[in-house]
Amino acid sequence: MKPDNRVRLRHMVDALKSAIRFTKGRRREDLDGDEMLAFALVHALQIVGEAASKVSAETRNQRPAIPWATLIGMRHRLVHAYFDVNFDILWTTAIEAAPALLAQIEPLLESDRLARRPPALSPRHRRPSGASSRRRRLPGSRRGGGRRSLLGDPLIRRTDKERFSEAPATAN
Repeated sequence: MKPDNRVRLRHMVDALKSAIRFTKGRRREDLDGDEMLAFALVHALQIVGEAASKVSAETRNQRPAIPWATLIGMRHRLVHAYFDVNFDILWTTAIEAAPALLAQIEPLLESDRLARRPPALSPRHRRPSGASSRRRRLPGSRRGGGRRSLLGDPLIRRTDKERFSEAPATAN
């Protein structure tokens, strides 16, 4: 799966989980009286639809069971008809459709994660248990020999005490 698709699917999962979390322990009547709940659900579902619209057509065609057009259409409706949101549909979507959609999308990410896992190293390619993972540095390299001037001589660092203890030259 392309990295962009993976990111968009992750956004969808996060927003769906948020919508489910927002409605946990709540009733439909709470939506009418709680403006923050309404805004939160609208925003979460907008994110789901926006992310769905950014998933490549190739990936959408490979997963016809996911209602891509419906998700995108709902996002358009929530964004462009913000003044006329039907809270019954919003609630039903958050309570029923979000968990079902989450159950469809999470396995896609898991199967992709397993497909991208690098093969395990065979025992002969592993480092011995006592081997150090630190790289050796050449003398004169940044951590090996300190800073050097263009001529190769080490730069002399003076402490603040040495620098400021010298008496300033006075003009006569």
